[in-house]
Amino acid sequence: MALPKRKARFLSEPRQISLDHASTAASLTTKVWKVPAGRSFRIRRVFYNNPTGLAANASNYFDIRALNAALIAAKWSTQTGVDGTLTADTPVDLVNSATDSNLVLPAGTTLSFAFILTGAATLPAGRVVLEGDLL
Repeated sequence: MALPKRKARFLSEPRQISLDHASTAASLTTKVWKVPAGRSFRIRRVFYNNPTGLAANASNYFDIRALNAALIAAKWSTQTGVDGTLTADTPVDLVNSATDSNLVLPAGTTLSFAFILTGAATLPAGRVVLEGDLL
């Protein structure tokens, strides 16, 4: 007797999630994706590209974050002495959290991107891209 055929399921499926944002002079957080039921998602890399760029500044800067619900999965700051200047048309890798569990989103978790302003600065329009695996 033949066994019933089963649908093949890959151990992981690569995903790329991106957000194009408009120029902003205020903090903003945007929900971009929710992990499907019965799955989890592991973040591998997050990078950001700004065609105009933004110079590092000690008191007027943006923190760019990929959020696993309320947890910081990856971040970049234009604060002087932290991560640095966003050079025009030069992608930068956000720094992944050293806490592995911050990089894994369980089923139903919402992924968000946050741009948090300190002081007075304007972040020109840009794109943040997250790469990971749907498990």
